Amino acid sequence: MRLSQQLFVLIALGITTSLSAQQASDRPPRESVEIKGVLLLNAHYSDDLVNDREAPWLAAPRNQMSGERIEALGSTVRQSRVLVAVSATEILGANFEGELDLDFFGTQPGGSRRDPMPRVRRLVGRITWPNAWVLFGQEALPISTIDPSSFSTVSVPGFTGSGNLSRWLPQVRIGMEMGTSLRIGIEGAAVAPRFNNMLDDEPSHPDEAELSKRPFIQGRLLTRWGAGDNGGEISVGGHYGWYTSGTDTLGVTRAAAVSGQIFLTSMVEIRGEAFRGEALGMLGGGGIDQTLSPNGEPVRTEGGWAQLNVHLSPQLEVGGGYGVDNPHNADVDRVSGRTYNMTWELHGHFRVSPLVIAVEYRRIETTYYDAVYDLQTANCLNAALGLVF
Repeated sequence: MRLSQQLFVLIALGITTSLSAQQASDRPPRESVEIKGVLLLNAHYSDDLVNDREAPWLAAPRNQMSGERIEALGSTVRQSRVLVAVSATEILGANFEGELDLDFFGTQPGGSRRDPMPRVRRLVGRITWPNAWVLFGQEALPISTIDPSSFSTVSVPGFTGSGNLSRWLPQVRIGMEMGTSLRIGIEGAAVAPRFNNMLDDEPSHPDEAELSKRPFIQGRLLTRWGAGDNGGEISVGGHYGWYTSGTDTLGVTRAAAVSGQIFLTSMVEIRGEAFRGEALGMLGGGGIDQTLSPNGEPVRTEGGWAQLNVHLSPQLEVGGGYGVDNPHNADVDRVSGRTYNMTWELHGHFRVSPLVIAVEYRRIETTYYDAVYDLQTANCLNAALGLVF
């Protein structure tokens, strides 16, 4: 081939390559949509009064003088979940991920648990760069991102009221981290203010936290390493917020918390959380869902939970856990106030895709201030059968 012909070929190849690169840069972001979830049938049994037959976390008060125990058996499909995940690349030099996570634990106004309605658990958007991220939407609290492994406590996360701050709230988070095999990060968030006693008959009326006209502020320091069953995460965080206490007085809700999930080996995993603070009913069950004392002072409390899971095979998991919440006795109501709540559980999960079979036993012990009620107990058994897709 002559030199002129060779030059012509090289120029042509160069032009073609440039055009291809230009076309690639002009392409819209690559997008994908995925639908997944679990269709779950839960059968539940409890041997005494509880606050919720389907997902109990509190032994309800019963006058022990009567000596009557109230047993009940039922089943539900309300803890089924459907998740729509959207992802796209090459947006502002970042990746975008979005999730809409629904269950059926809602009810119509004036309805009952026998009329399940779809409920938004989580609705999250994430924009991620190699070492930074922005998260917005309704998600678990930054200081309490880890829940126990369970197919029985899906819609009300396990150990709620027994050491787990389990609320999902609207928020905006910004975070960044450094490192490769060991990553150190920091995250801060503005969280929607929310009290724990919204008026059912006045759904548009602002609650005590919203009337403060200030968001909750949360932040955490975190350490991550590895991935999957060779990794883990530990975080230490804080929470600070405001609520109205009287006409022109602001009260304060605050907490310090530590949480983590660690694979001790590829088969053995431990996860858990511990916290201390005041007026934490706003964060989902803290203080056994008690926020203020009868005279309007914040209820001080401390609590936590831990769960050990053993993955005997890719299909079989067994485990157990313990959780407790211990409000200060002086801060709770002298009649119906709850002074101590303890839950321990044992579970087994068997998965052969797409089938999942799960059994969980829970023992709940709730202590009341009033000696008439004193210690209330309930034993709860749940069996779940589901299809994961």
